[in-house]
Amino acid sequence: TPIESANLSRIYKLRELFGFPVGFSDHTIGEIAASLSTAMGCCMIEKHMTLDKQNPELEHFMCAEPNDLKNLVEAVNNASLALGDDDIHYKEEEAIRRGTTRRSIVTTTSLKKGDIIKEHMLTAKRPSIGIPPNEFDYVLGKKLNKDIENDSTLFWDDID
Repeated sequence: TPIESANLSRIYKLRELFGFPVGFSDHTIGEIAASLSTAMGCCMIEKHMTLDKQNPELEHFMCAEPNDLKNLVEAVNNASLALGDDDIHYKEEEAIRRGTTRRSIVTTTSLKKGDIIKEHMLTAKRPSIGIPPNEFDYVLGKKLNKDIENDSTLFWDDID
């Protein structure tokens, strides 16, 4: 089956129509269709196996050799792991990196105590150690309570 004919969207329809778990009989080459079927809720995958794709008998060319099957199982398992759950929360590894991947409000020029903060004075850069960019509008129009150098992270205790 050419990949464009796999029609994986029917997985949803079959489950809806019959109310039973759905499997996928994979006749495509490679592991992408099987991986996607897992992500779409298939609970079982059938894949033909051969010891030699060069065998001229019917269907051997599209079958999985042992190493192909190993890769397919790994891809399907990874797809299943990647789905995770529907609980909206940060995983521990996300929380650890959050500070280094998120941004803070940073000055684009040196500022003096008493300056009123204007848009052109600020940008957002990593890391996330100061005021987050989603507070940008709140910071505008506030007065600085100390001198701040160019390219410095802005903190809540820097403004009145």
